[in-house]
Amino acid sequence: AINLKANPMSIRKLLFILFMIFACFDTAIAQCITQRTIEIKTKDYPLVGKAQYKQTLPLNKKEIVLTFDDGPNPNTTESVLNTLNKFCLKATFFVVGRMVESNSKIFKKIIDNGHSIGNHSYSHPMPFNKLKFVDQYVEIENGNYAIHTAGGDISTKLFRFPGLGRTAEAEHHLNSRDISVWSVDIETKDYIFSHLNPDAARKNMIAVMEASLRRNDKGMLLMHDIHKNSALALDFIIQKLYNDGYSFVHIKVN
Repeated sequence: AINLKANPMSIRKLLFILFMIFACFDTAIAQCITQRTIEIKTKDYPLVGKAQYKQTLPLNKKEIVLTFDDGPNPNTTESVLNTLNKFCLKATFFVVGRMVESNSKIFKKIIDNGHSIGNHSYSHPMPFNKLKFVDQYVEIENGNYAIHTAGGDISTKLFRFPGLGRTAEAEHHLNSRDISVWSVDIETKDYIFSHLNPDAARKNMIAVMEASLRRNDKGMLLMHDIHKNSALALDFIIQKLYNDGYSFVHIKVN
């Protein structure tokens, strides 16, 4: 038994420690956002995203799929992962092959944290749709190879065109390889605001996103994990979407 009279200071310290433990536990639980997980087959969703295609993912009204392009980046992707972890959310990262090769530890962390992986070409050439098909083919397959090699023999069934520079020939090749092509439904155009101060950039991203949401009230939200302003704004964007009644979905493809 504990002698309260003999150890008043010890009891106060113990109570304080217990209070801090439960307070931290409650805070962590409060930050978590419930997320629905959907499994889809590539053959059912070969070309998705209202920006370019008729079909989008099988989402309910006001459901959002978080997607990030162009990484992994050693300076910013870690921050994006920390924010997603804070809210217990999973996203889809469309990675660039040469970025994967030079930042393999961060790439592995994306995988280990349970996020989905998509191919975003090997070197992100622009404009992608102006390349000869043989060069598009090389970009697609080298991107797949980089993901497979750095990820420990993983493979991806997702592709997003650099700059959304689609071509029918490349789409046919990807679908023949059982790879689903993702465009976008909801934009932030965060890449345009990368040079602004963080507050101005965040306000502009929100304005673009809200205008996009008025056209499409559900779908894939596109951001870039290579920009500091995007990484800084992510926490606010997630909280705003949640407070505005949106929910989040993680897509798994098989």
